[in-house]
Amino acid sequence: KSFRHAAPSPTAPQNRRGTIFSFSRESYNNTWQLELQRATAWLLWIVTVSLFSLPSILFAVAQALPAHNTSGLSEEVLGYVHPVTPFLIVAIDMFLASPLSNIYSSWSGIKADRLLMTFRLFAAWLLSLLTTVFLHENCFGGWKWFWIVCKEDSPEHHAFNWRIWNETILDASKDMCQLRERWWAGGRCSRSIVEGLNTLMLKKLLIRCTVQPIVLLLLWNFSRLEPAGKDAYLSGRHLRLFWGKGPKMTGSLVPVQQMALVTTFLEILFFWSPLIPLLSVGVLCVATANLFLFDVGIWSFKVQMPTDVVNQQAALSRSYLTLTLAATCGFQLWHAYGTQMFGRHLLLLNLAILLPVKRWMLP
Repeated sequence: KSFRHAAPSPTAPQNRRGTIFSFSRESYNNTWQLELQRATAWLLWIVTVSLFSLPSILFAVAQALPAHNTSGLSEEVLGYVHPVTPFLIVAIDMFLASPLSNIYSSWSGIKADRLLMTFRLFAAWLLSLLTTVFLHENCFGGWKWFWIVCKEDSPEHHAFNWRIWNETILDASKDMCQLRERWWAGGRCSRSIVEGLNTLMLKKLLIRCTVQPIVLLLLWNFSRLEPAGKDAYLSGRHLRLFWGKGPKMTGSLVPVQQMALVTTFLEILFFWSPLIPLLSVGVLCVATANLFLFDVGIWSFKVQMPTDVVNQQAALSRSYLTLTLAATCGFQLWHAYGTQMFGRHLLLLNLAILLPVKRWMLP
């Protein structure tokens, strides 16, 4: 009888409104909203990065489009793209990638190193690869959409429609402007991707190990070291332009930036060096130049590294390298079986063994 009239326990689960079950539903809704906001932030970042990756896209466009096209890019403009775009890509990475990543990280809450690695991935080769797949003659063949012969209302299109009496000898739409249906088969597309990106990536690595150190050393000589404040041991001391009041010139030396850069180097070695062996030498040269700049900044210019929690915990991104390794396996198998490469079955066996033990191999 006393049990019947006893007050319910405050910790006991109840099915009434406002109890622990409704709190769990509210917590679930909050989690869903946070995930949606995070996905939206990533989408906005990808759009932003794509805009700054236009030089990389233009490089692939210049390789695929003919001189006379309807895209608005003249033959003269396409001729300037190849020598200029590698310098633009490296300049954007030097002066814009890191500041934009830090600003967007403070606004979105996403880690700055993840944003920076995504920026470099898109600007370095991913969007150029996708553009090649879409436009190149050996891939999807989308360049024909920008060929005046394939414009049905143009005189050039009608000039290639040949008929003799009632027999069609040549149909421009079917025989010349048809897109490739099985573009992924035969190995032509993967071979064109490797050949096209080979030039771009080697040029960028050459600029990084020759021009970039010279430019940075000149900027450092015209910069001034920040004064030693109370929080200098946390935020570090950097070189700034304009008598110490301008932008930081040594932000690329901090541990977070260095770990993101090393992760990018490993990404290139994993994905591209088996297909383009000369890239391994280029990455080694760029890593040597980066180590030289780091030593000069610390010992000659007295730059002080930050010791905050974020930089102390800086490390290589294991999840990013895992995704890179998975993409590497997929692309290499596509290329090997598409080109009927000798030893392709051995490559498949090797990758089948490699993937399960990657947790002990990745840094």
